[in-house]
Amino acid sequence: MIYHLLFLFLWAKAPVCANQAIVHKDYPQLKTKLDKKIREASNLEAIAQEADTVLSKLIANKSPVLLTWLDKRELMAATEEEIAKQWRQYYFENFVLLQYPTQNQRINRSVQNLFEQINEESFDADFKRKAEELLKKVKDQAKKLVVSWPIEKKSKTRITHKIDTVELYWFDKLKGSPYENSPLEFVRWGLAYDPPKNRINMGIEARMYPTDASFFAALAHEIGHAFDPCRWSFYFQSENPFQPLIQCFRKEKGLAAKKRDDSKMLWAVENNKLTEEMAGSLKKHLTCNRSFYPPEGTQKEQSLEIFADWFSAEVFARSEYSSEFPRPDLCAKRQLSRGSSYLPNATRLNKIYFAHPKLTKDKDSSDYCALNP
Repeated sequence: MIYHLLFLFLWAKAPVCANQAIVHKDYPQLKTKLDKKIREASNLEAIAQEADTVLSKLIANKSPVLLTWLDKRELMAATEEEIAKQWRQYYFENFVLLQYPTQNQRINRSVQNLFEQINEESFDADFKRKAEELLKKVKDQAKKLVVSWPIEKKSKTRITHKIDTVELYWFDKLKGSPYENSPLEFVRWGLAYDPPKNRINMGIEARMYPTDASFFAALAHEIGHAFDPCRWSFYFQSENPFQPLIQCFRKEKGLAAKKRDDSKMLWAVENNKLTEEMAGSLKKHLTCNRSFYPPEGTQKEQSLEIFADWFSAEVFARSEYSSEFPRPDLCAKRQLSRGSSYLPNATRLNKIYFAHPKLTKDKDSSDYCALNP
């Protein structure tokens, strides 16, 4: 949970971010409230009982794993009550929520109730209505943009259909939801495009955007994923009209978008990290990443996120919000893992959004990539 607080209060150094509200004024209080609710849930009878049973067994066996856990958290001299409290919270997040659903139906019901409460407290009718209205504005503006592009009519039709049919997905119950096997994603994620269902999953961090303009830009980014380089390869299966644009993204003196590193593909197959069928699919779709591939620390394809930012900037620049700050959330300093599919936030903001001629004072920005140079 701590990394969320760091994310919210560490600012990028870019001067353009001066005096920008990075998150909505109500978000920190909401986040604190939800984090507390999750911590307190570890003391619910069914959850606490199982956590205490496991702790007792580890103590009885003098488990070195437990000793390491205690030492890492400086709990060696703590009271039994404090150790039990800390252990329940750890057990709940790492052995219940990360491995949900469990074999214990009482625990499952407690978790289901918890997340239904979190959903009700986070997304009221007013917020849902505003989000749906903003999505409609994004879709209308995005379709106008696509129609104006100098690409073949067939491609325009297919793209506008994707845009027309994209929807927002609102949490109802864990069972059958995208969060069924990973409940914490609902709390720790915001907007996430779901390709097979062509919808945008709404996580709690969707409440983070400080202005309608920033929410609009973020929704446009997610819609851009509906026809990004991976989805074009996977669903459209025709010549990509954005190939010159992607080549521009890869220019070393520009965004320098990195390609997916497949050097560990054979190793992944040989060590049962990747099936031969999955490897074959990835070889056909060179611009696609998967949650399990490339392996952690190995370079992921970056053109996907850059394309979504580029599309967002194009839509935003032609919208009623064009005079406002597009993505204040990108003013936050984000620690990227090695091989990330993302560029640093400051780069995204300055070299994609503010590289657009209609969004920057520098009309001759060399970082701007046009659809048709």
